[in-house]
Amino acid sequence: MNNNENLIISSSDDHTIKFQIKQNVWICQQTITDHKSYVYQLSLSQEQDKLISCRQDQLILRMEYLEDDKKLMVIQKIQVDCLGYRLCFKNDNFFTFQPDYGNMMHVNEMNSVNRQNQTYYCRTR
Repeated sequence: MNNNENLIISSSDDHTIKFQIKQNVWICQQTITDHKSYVYQLSLSQEQDKLISCRQDQLILRMEYLEDDKKLMVIQKIQVDCLGYRLCFKNDNFFTFQPDYGNMMHVNEMNSVNRQNQTYYCRTR
């Protein structure tokens, strides 16, 4: 849920991410169908204009709110070499991804100029 408590973002084993907005009642405003397997986790940025998700088939989606379209759009698909269930924004340009196994955490930085992702690996043990 966003800070204004008028938007719920959900995911599930139906491979979708749904955006429900509260008007008089809750209405499904948008559905992202780019995932091809279970969506495990979502993280909304502090500014609430970016969303990341991870899924069962080792793909992270980066989405950004486009003012012209008035909705979140997938801007990048990041293929990872391992299954992971946890990811979290640290600020608007950094997020972490924790693989299911091993002792490495992925720290991802988005370059604001070319909008590409750079991944750094940090040992956790």
